[in-house]
Amino acid sequence: MFWARFSNYVRRLPPSRVVEGVVEFILGDPCNSIQRLVKVGRVLKLSKYLGEVRKLLSDCGFLELWRLTYRALEADPASKTVVFAVKMGYYGTRALGICRGPLPMEIPIPLDRRVARATLNLGIIRAGSLEDVMRCRDVVVESWRSIGESSGIPPIHLDLLLWALQNSSTLSKALRRVDQRRGEVLRTLLELVEQSRNIGEISEEVH
Repeated sequence: MFWARFSNYVRRLPPSRVVEGVVEFILGDPCNSIQRLVKVGRVLKLSKYLGEVRKLLSDCGFLELWRLTYRALEADPASKTVVFAVKMGYYGTRALGICRGPLPMEIPIPLDRRVARATLNLGIIRAGSLEDVMRCRDVVVESWRSIGESSGIPPIHLDLLLWALQNSSTLSKALRRVDQRRGEVLRTLLELVEQSRNIGEISEEVH
């Protein structure tokens, strides 16, 4: 497992060698061969702000961390790279008992093919194909932001729902993590998946 290997490697690094150690891991790990130099470049860009990153993590300042990350990387704020980095920081601080509670509502759900497929199947927007959905990034991100606001679940946490929808046992675990009101929201969205063929009339038309 990649993340288990990475975790075991990084936890042995002294704080003064975190950046150097992560770069060495990226360059040396046999299962991390895709775009190694691009990944190294991202680490080095963000490492210039390492002190700020550490402080934001210790303060649970995830909105500010998100903004710092996309600016440092000169990346799309809704890109998977940016949002996933913030999400991993959040999971790390939760594991250490530093932070609790949800991530900020402002952090968007990243559009990848899994999110695009869920968007299409749920009828959130009407599109002819997965590729059509992928071309409508702004519309998709805004649609999930609206769902987040109406449900009270931050868009980045709706990502858990999208994983859960792929597997019934995973869905039951997800439902146990939310309160009754949010659980009802998740069940309603699951019903929409089953009814997706019949909800075209309430979907947004995308040309």
